[in-house]
Amino acid sequence: MNNSHHLVSETTELQLNNKFLRLAIYKVFNGKCFYTGRSVSFANMHIDHIVPKSKGGENNINNYVLSCQDINLMKNGHFIHKDLVAIAVQTNISLFAPNVVNVYNDLIMNENILIEGYVELNFFLHKHKLQNDATFRQKCYTKLIPIKMKKEGQRRNKLFYKELELSRLFKNYKNSEKVISGASVKLPAMVGALKRKYKTSGIVHSSI
Repeated sequence: MNNSHHLVSETTELQLNNKFLRLAIYKVFNGKCFYTGRSVSFANMHIDHIVPKSKGGENNINNYVLSCQDINLMKNGHFIHKDLVAIAVQTNISLFAPNVVNVYNDLIMNENILIEGYVELNFFLHKHKLQNDATFRQKCYTKLIPIKMKKEGQRRNKLFYKELELSRLFKNYKNSEKVISGASVKLPAMVGALKRKYKTSGIVHSSI
């Protein structure tokens, strides 16, 4: 079964060449070999079965870790001491596997894998509780240039914007809201002060 474009759990069967899986594992393990702690480039990363397939190990996130080439080839299906394997499996399940699942599913939902540094507009709006804010959405349309992509099986394009530019626009938007809000609070106070001034001076102004 091909799960490459579906949400997964720790026990979902996934093949090693799955691009979402490779990116998620690399990100969660911070580009470091699970066994040695050595930094590994994305191009040279290996995904290792903690429990080898030849020994009944499964093709899922609970049994996958990032490995450098030397260690993976050295293991080459050989079974390490069972106590060490048990510790490695438990460590992965406790510390890494749930995060790999989260990152994997986030990549699936938002397609960030396809455009590094960009984020889908609706995801950004939802994250910042702006999904019903037509004003900010319109600012995105008029001030920023998106990349348009059509997801497989969908008719409409999705809009991806540079996350940095979206964040900057969002910050300016929130700051402008504070200025407007502050002005609206001060205006009634100013009017009240003017009324008191005119009243004490005996001047009546019909427009106030």
